[in-house]
Amino acid sequence: MDMTSVKEIERFDQEEFLIRTTQGHLLIRGEELRIVHLDVDKGLLTLEGNVKNVQYDENFEENSSKGILHKLFG
Repeated sequence: MDMTSVKEIERFDQEEFLIRTTQGHLLIRGEELRIVHLDVDKGLLTLEGNVKNVQYDENFEENSSKGILHKLFG
């Protein structure tokens, strides 16, 4: 998976990536996920692995009850 507009990887492991982009937050879930290439200055990210779920939230606020991740993980 190649991505653009990446501002920051907020957290990651082999099963989940939470990525802040210029347009909102992106949550990627799967198996054996790993970073192949990352250039935050250019906003580029390449991931490999078995992607099972991708969720996008343009209104994500980490401390807000409106955020989907907050609803899922409280």
